[in-house]
Amino acid sequence: MTTPEPALSSQSPSAAVQVLWAKSGQKSAGVGWLPVLHHLLDVGVCAGAILDREPQATRELLAQDFGTDVHTAQRWTCALAALHDLGKASPAFQHKDEALAARVWAELPWQDHSPDTPHGMVTQKVLPGLLTRRDWRSDVAEGVAGAIGCHHGQREATGTYSAHDRGTGPEWDAVQDELLTLVLRGFGLEDAPPPPVTAWTGEAFMRLAGLTSFADWVGSSFEVVPKPEPLAFTDPAAYVQKTGERAETALDDIGW
Repeated sequence: MTTPEPALSSQSPSAAVQVLWAKSGQKSAGVGWLPVLHHLLDVGVCAGAILDREPQATRELLAQDFGTDVHTAQRWTCALAALHDLGKASPAFQHKDEALAARVWAELPWQDHSPDTPHGMVTQKVLPGLLTRRDWRSDVAEGVAGAIGCHHGQREATGTYSAHDRGTGPEWDAVQDELLTLVLRGFGLEDAPPPPVTAWTGEAFMRLAGLTSFADWVGSSFEVVPKPEPLAFTDPAAYVQKTGERAETALDDIGW
């Protein structure tokens, strides 16, 4: 995938978005942590690297899914795959590491997380509303959210979702929307109109769901370092460009 040119933004990232964590050092000798934004962008980059190795026919199918040209469809695919873990920006997930959670509660209001809703299900619940604010069709927004949010095999079922641990109120809504904005900026889509497709088909669902699960697996292999790279917050497009080599190496290592 051709990466967007880095562009400095005058808008500073919030303190809240910078403390949300996606991975702790528990699986890497107990050191380091990875912010939510970094993991989102990592997985989006991995999706792009995977698609670059796919036959042209695969990318053309994605263009049909989104109703766009191949280049734009690949950008949307990468951005949406990245958003698979948007649900980690919620009390349902953030409470899972006590030390890291303490920093979150200093920036965002604590909320009861007793339902412990799986983060993928939170993605499925939260993302459609954020996309419809950006003029997406509601049925398409729900379709893509369902596809990326089921990356651990769980689908959100109507009537079974307990809302209060997904992060309610203006502060949580704002940081979830900020993550969406930063991801779109990273893949050159911040000011892009929504895909013109009028329905999200079953075939489109399966393509996006499968790619997202694979890209998440690859991106999750990236090392958790003691000090996260600040570039993701200040210039997501530059971070995307920089991360491409790691994604290519990860795919080479598994013989893909």
